[in-house]
Amino acid sequence: DDEEFAIKGVNPEILGHIFEQTLTDRPKKGAYYTPIDVTNFITSSTIKSYCIDRVNDKYGSNYNTVAAILEDHEHATYLYFHVLCPITVLDNACGSGEFLLSASKVLAELYRDVWCAIEHGLSPDIVHEHGQILMSSSKKHYFQRKIITNNLYGVDMEEEAIEICKLRLWLSLISGVDRNTVEPLPNIDYNIVAGNSLTGYTSLPYNYQQDLDGDASLLKKIAEVDRLKSLFNTETNPTKIKAISSEINLLLFDLADILNKLRINELGLERNTKAYSKKTTVFTHNKSFHYILGFGDVVNNRGGFDIIIGNPPYVEQKNLDYPTSFFQLSSCKNTYAYFFEVSLKLLKTGGRLGYIVPVSSVSTKRMVPLQDFLRDSSSELLISNYDDRPGRLFEGLEHCRSSIILCKIGTPECTTHTTGYTRWHSSERQNLFSNLIYVESSIFKTATAIPKLANPVELDIMKKLAAKSPLSLYTIPKSPHVVWYHNAPQYWIRGMDFIPTFLRDGRSERGSHLKQIYLKDNNAQTAVLSILNSSVFYWYFIKISDCRDLVLSDIESFPCNINNLPSSVIAKLKNLNKKLMTSYRKNSYIKNMHTKRGNTTFQEFKPSMSKHIIDEIDKALASHYDFTNQELKYIQQFDLLYRTGDNLELV
Repeated sequence: DDEEFAIKGVNPEILGHIFEQTLTDRPKKGAYYTPIDVTNFITSSTIKSYCIDRVNDKYGSNYNTVAAILEDHEHATYLYFHVLCPITVLDNACGSGEFLLSASKVLAELYRDVWCAIEHGLSPDIVHEHGQILMSSSKKHYFQRKIITNNLYGVDMEEEAIEICKLRLWLSLISGVDRNTVEPLPNIDYNIVAGNSLTGYTSLPYNYQQDLDGDASLLKKIAEVDRLKSLFNTETNPTKIKAISSEINLLLFDLADILNKLRINELGLERNTKAYSKKTTVFTHNKSFHYILGFGDVVNNRGGFDIIIGNPPYVEQKNLDYPTSFFQLSSCKNTYAYFFEVSLKLLKTGGRLGYIVPVSSVSTKRMVPLQDFLRDSSSELLISNYDDRPGRLFEGLEHCRSSIILCKIGTPECTTHTTGYTRWHSSERQNLFSNLIYVESSIFKTATAIPKLANPVELDIMKKLAAKSPLSLYTIPKSPHVVWYHNAPQYWIRGMDFIPTFLRDGRSERGSHLKQIYLKDNNAQTAVLSILNSSVFYWYFIKISDCRDLVLSDIESFPCNINNLPSSVIAKLKNLNKKLMTSYRKNSYIKNMHTKRGNTTFQEFKPSMSKHIIDEIDKALASHYDFTNQELKYIQQFDLLYRTGDNLELV
């Protein structure tokens, strides 16, 4: 981090990147290196917003930036001593520490700027802080040491990752050290720890007293651990450090054993010998991390963490080797949902959380309990959404569409802000986060999604759609009135009244992505075929789905009562469908591929060549929703920059 070594030096980020590239079974563990611009965006958004909130809460002010706070000496002084110095930042899936390194940089900048604004004050606190800084190698080193020892906390299952994380934090101190007076490294063994973040207790279990020996209180033992940790963090004598550490570890071992047994009893695993042996290995010492023990001072005494950040693992429940039935969100069946549940319980009121997770978190039926949990737990929710074409947040990963979810803990009513489904070219990446625009969309929540709404025009379009009843298809098995569709669309959703050519090793088959809908009559077939090919349905699909899988429920939920479509509209759509199917065939071509399953021949389509017909379909449907000319034009031109490659100016 030192400019003197900028060319030939090795910075802390490189160590983390190298380590995470060496991990085996990364997809199975759900562990991926988070790009620096992502970590910087999340840490800056959460930490700075929290700091501004605290000052506004204290003084009834209405600051929007930290810079504005620094113009008032009293408010800046409060920010330094009562917000920054005691702030607690946790990454409970920290890996090798990318988010914690990013947080340390955001905090270092804040410490520096706020101190610069108040350092000439004469209050006792400022005078004392001056003295502490003078005793350090440098001001920069003093702030960095303060951050590492007082502000940052991390947990991860990989012990090697924890060691690398601690090393990176220590290395971040070097650039601020006077090379003639190197200070001992700070003790952070109990700030950055190994363990399973999900299986431990976040609060004291109700029935803990009956499992204690004698009259000793669990709370008293935890308080003793916290007292010893405070000594450990300030002690410099190696012999005394070792003695204190041994005492802490003995206490932690005994207390963890009590809580592990409580969890096992709670799950009823002792009554089933086979399940006990298979599912309880995590509830052993140094495996299951109990926040009330490991971070007892923060959780038990200070009301919880101020900030939680990270990129939690995305692991399906079926691949876990430990029980998850105790989670409220167990039906979501993925670890990232469990991390939200644990983290929101660990945050104090007014605390901030920032996670990057799959876009399915806000757009699939399985994640509805998570969506409801987020809205019920938060007073403010900001959701930005990102495609993986043409640019992507995680280079080298396929199908990694993401949402960054920022939330402020509180009740009773949640204000939700969203972005659209952000697409960009790699050359635009440097401005990706600075160009984000949120729109308040609190009133919109479909049965399965928090829609990815981008602007007031989209709010009006969604409002008009929501006024209509769902499609709710009435189907008849094996009916001759069939609509075929591709269930994994990218930039175009294609409905057809014919089966495309598909051969495997010369034998005719149906492609695995080709699905069908059997409809009751010709009018229903006409309406559904038109809707699937329309830009308004493409827009709806992008707003409410995971943008990868077109499932039948997405089609059935589309707001359009086809029985209410006038016969004149049906007649017009029937004629347009005929033209569109002819155009699809005319502009298609046969493509050959060799795969592991054999030689495949299939019919490839170019829907962009039929866009003029699709525009007419949208125009015919527009009257059903009372779209304005501006709204219709918006829908017709939606995403054309990426759908066709034409750089058209959107309204």
